[in-house]
Parts: sequence; C-alpha cells; structure tokens
Amino acid sequence: MIKVMMITRFNLLFLILFMSLLLTSCAQLQPVVSSPALTATWDSNQNRLKAIQSWQISGSIRIVTEEKNWSARFYWEQEGPVYQLRFNAPLGQGAMLLEGDDSRVTMRTAKNEVFIARDPNALVAKTMQVEIPVTHLHYWVRGISAPKPTLLQYQLNELGYLYSLEQDGWKVQFVDYMEIGKVYVPKKLYLYN
Repeated sequence: MIKVMMITRFNLLFLILFMSLLLTSCAQLQPVVSSPALTATWDSNQNRLKAIQSWQISGSIRIVTEEKNWSARFYWEQEGPVYQLRFNAPLGQGAMLLEGDDSRVTMRTAKNEVFIARDPNALVAKTMQVEIPVTHLHYWVRGISAPKPTLLQYQLNELGYLYSLEQDGWKVQFVDYMEIGKVYVPKKLYLYN
C-alpha cells in the first residue's frame, strides 16, 4: 500500500508564542552512512523537532491499494495534545473531520454522521476503509519517530534528519524537506505498509 502525503504549508506555533513562518527553501537529500558526528546532529535535530507542539499544516494525501484509490486535501491544526484534522476529497468522495486529543477522537462526516472512539487509527480504518496511522503521523510530519513502539530501523540524510524509518509495520520515506526558521520539516512523505 502506498500513501503519499504532500505538505504544502506548515505553520508552527511554539508553545505559548504564536509564530507564522514562511517557507524559505527546500532540500532534497539522499541517505548517508551514519557516523558519530551525524548521530550527534540527529540527536540535536530531534530535540528541536520534538519541541514543536503546535502547528498548522495543509497539503494533499493519496492512498493507493489494490481495492481503493483515494485522494484528498487535508488541513491539520495541532495545539499541544488537541488536534483537528480535516479531509476534503474531490468529486463527491466526501469530507471528514477528526477532532481529538490523547484520550478521545470524534469523527464528523459530510453526511452529518458522528463517530466517537479512543483510537483514531481504528476509527479511520472502520469508517473510511483505509488505514491512516494518525497517531504516528503526529510525529512523522515533524520528521521524528513515534515514541512507541520502538523504532526498528532508520536512515539519516546528510543534514542529520530522517531519510527513512520503519516503525509499527510502516515504512516511511521522507522524500523532501523544507526549511522553516532554523529547522527542516518534511515536505513530502511516502508511507508503505
């Protein structure tokens, strides 16, 4: 299964201070062999990326399986643990709004249906018949691995950011990065499971 996630806008809100930053440049980087210096850079980069707790992202997502070909525009607002994730699919395929936090998620459909669950991944899979690892995307859109389960394997690029990772049955490739302020965040992700 191939899932492509293209982020076209990424605004960061740092803790209490609201900052709207413009995209300044892009970086398409290749994987490199890890070294102690690169690992130290990765540790530093992870700490800066983990500090990002609030953001606004817009972009597009495409999911291709043997049974389904689905695409949509998405809008994601995150404020600490509280998020709102909206999908708008073209040509009458519908719209969906996910709102939640660490303990509960609510889904509202274009048909005014409301679903409530504890696990956003299971809720999306059940109602949309597609797998979207919402809980992990919270981390992956920032270019870091989810804290659980343990990261199985990863590769870094020459700047010490993730090039790819394998986690919880998913392989994620960070195809492109964009610089915002003094940090690079993923611009394009490929997800495979």
